[in-house]
Amino acid sequence: MLSREIKKPDLNEKLAEFIGVHIGDGTLTPNLLRITGNKIYDENYFLYLKNLVFELFELRASILYDKRKDNQRNNILLSIASKNLAHFLHREFQIPYGNKIKNECSIPGKIIENRELSIACLRGLVDTDGSLSRRDNYMCLAFDSHNPVLLEQVWKIGSDLGIFTYRSKDQIGTNSWKNIQKYFEIVGSSNLSTIVRFKERLLNNQRLYKYQVLDYFDKYKKTELPFRVRGLAV
Repeated sequence: MLSREIKKPDLNEKLAEFIGVHIGDGTLTPNLLRITGNKIYDENYFLYLKNLVFELFELRASILYDKRKDNQRNNILLSIASKNLAHFLHREFQIPYGNKIKNECSIPGKIIENRELSIACLRGLVDTDGSLSRRDNYMCLAFDSHNPVLLEQVWKIGSDLGIFTYRSKDQIGTNSWKNIQKYFEIVGSSNLSTIVRFKERLLNNQRLYKYQVLDYFDKYKKTELPFRVRGLAV
C-alpha cells in the first residue's frame, strides 16, 4: 500500500497550492504526509483537500478525527500514506522530512520564479497558517510563521502584489480593506471559513468573529473553489 504508484503531475497552480498547504500545516516523513487543522472550522476545507489530492496524485487521502476526550485542540488530520508521494515531494521540490522550522522549509524555487504559481502557493499558505479576522471594528489579513526564510518569501510575494502593508517578527499582513479586496481578486481562498468572513464583510458589511462563521457555512458551502472575486473597485 505504501509503495503504490502515484500520478506525478506537472507543476501547475493546483500542485503549487497543495505545496503551500503542506508548508503551512503539513508534516512529511519518508512514508506519510499529514496536514493538521481544526475539525470545527476546517472540515469543509479538508474535503476540498481530499479531492485535490486525488486529482493531483490519484491517491485516496483519509480524514481522521482526534476523538480523545482530553483533546483541547479539536484536531482534524488529512493523512496520505504513500512512500512514492513523500519521495516525489522531497526529491522534486526539496520538501524536507521532519521539523519544518528547524529545516527551514521554504517555497520551492520552481514556484517562486513563476508569478501564477507563487500566487497559488500563497493561497495554500494563508488558508492554513494565515487568517482573515476581526480586530476591533476592522478586518485583518495575516500570515504567521516562526520560519524567517518562509516569512521573507511570503512577504516578497505579497508585497510585489501590493497587498501586505506591515511586518513583525513572526507575522505579516494588512489591515487595509482595500488591500484585502485586492487579495481576494488576485489570490483568493479555498477555505470556507475565510470565504465566509470575506463575503459577509463585502456583501453585508458584517465583521464576523471566528465562532460566528459556523452559522454561515450552509449559505456559502456551494461556492466554487478556489474562490476569487472579480471587478471590485479597489
